[in-house]
Amino acid sequence: MGIGNLFSKAYAKLENGFFSIMDFFENRGIPVYNYVDFLEKKGIPVFPFTLGLLVFLAMGVWLLFFSAPASVFLTASFKDDAGSVLNEVGFSITSVADGKSIYAQPTDSAQKIELKGFAIGSRLSLKAEKEGFESTEQELTLSGTENRAFMELARDIEIITAKVRLFDSETGDLVRNAKVTAEFEGRTLDGILNEDGSYSFIGVPANTQLTIKVKADSYEDEEKLLSF
Repeated sequence: MGIGNLFSKAYAKLENGFFSIMDFFENRGIPVYNYVDFLEKKGIPVFPFTLGLLVFLAMGVWLLFFSAPASVFLTASFKDDAGSVLNEVGFSITSVADGKSIYAQPTDSAQKIELKGFAIGSRLSLKAEKEGFESTEQELTLSGTENRAFMELARDIEIITAKVRLFDSETGDLVRNAKVTAEFEGRTLDGILNEDGSYSFIGVPANTQLTIKVKADSYEDEEKLLSF
């Protein structure tokens, strides 16, 4: 007996079993032969079509419940307000849905983080903090398997009022009739003359180098670098 005959007999047994099942349901009041008649009128073989449909549905169920979800990643980049890259940033990720902490540890700029158990469309709350900088937060919705966040941390700078006094190099007298300016980071502040003869510059960042420029009648122009 050839392989073809064996296959034909096996197929015939399976087909007979299939129609026996159809008869069983039909006898129980389930009109399955409406489905059979519909396919036969279309010229579609009922048994192979139904078998293929069941295999397709079984594969769909398996993919839905048993296949591993696609990995989702987040790459965060950190810079200061001057555009310099920051590393070793305290970075934390929290789920917006339930407030659960997902990730919290020092992170370098452009470091790739795997977000396990999170699907595309999930909303996350991101926080970045580093000593000497103001912390920053933002929300992110995962839009694909590869996601990026760009976070800028402003330098935490103490703002002060700087004061200078001008003295005549020969007499030691205070010079009160000068125009005094302080330049830093592209800004220029005019000095305000005080009663004690000093000049004040309001709103100066602490530990920032200033270029002090002085112009006064009967004196040569002066320029000096100072930090406060």
